[in-house]
Amino acid sequence: MKRQRVIKVVSYNPNWKKDYEFEAEKIKDIFKEIIIDIHHIGSTAIQEIKAKPIIDILVEVEDINKNEFHRKHGEVPKEVDIEGEYLYDAINHLMIDSVLREAGTQEFFSESNITPLTIVYEDFIDNYEETVIRILKFLEIANINQVKIAPPYFEKLADDLSEKWVQRFRKERQRKWENIGW
Repeated sequence: MKRQRVIKVVSYNPNWKKDYEFEAEKIKDIFKEIIIDIHHIGSTAIQEIKAKPIIDILVEVEDINKNEFHRKHGEVPKEVDIEGEYLYDAINHLMIDSVLREAGTQEFFSESNITPLTIVYEDFIDNYEETVIRILKFLEIANINQVKIAPPYFEKLADDLSEKWVQRFRKERQRKWENIGW
């Protein structure tokens, strides 16, 4: 049975402006110095018209490509002290998002009767050539011995600080658990 999507349109609510301002302040606190401007957009920003009761916000930020996390291949890492930038809520959000996406992908594979090849990132980095050969075998590529394996394009970005954050996140994430999982 196909689910129908219901779109609710309501009369203008003067609290929408306050709701926007409240959310805008939270966004400013998160993104701090990279924010250029924040705008209340969409139908809830227009007084006295009916609208979907959803506050739409447009956030203008500085060029994200200038940050360390978006350096080009082969560039030397910038000397940036980000140790104090650890944000549990941001990392937790990304982890939950990743888990949900993975679950959706696994559900697709299961429903489609597909058995995927699983590659663990750390194995790929530590045993690059072996992993490439494993992929070629999985794809049933003939004459694997004649395939020239190019050097890895990507560089490992993780460092001691990354590992420190991983361990800190794991500890904080599990602090109220009876059975520690990882």
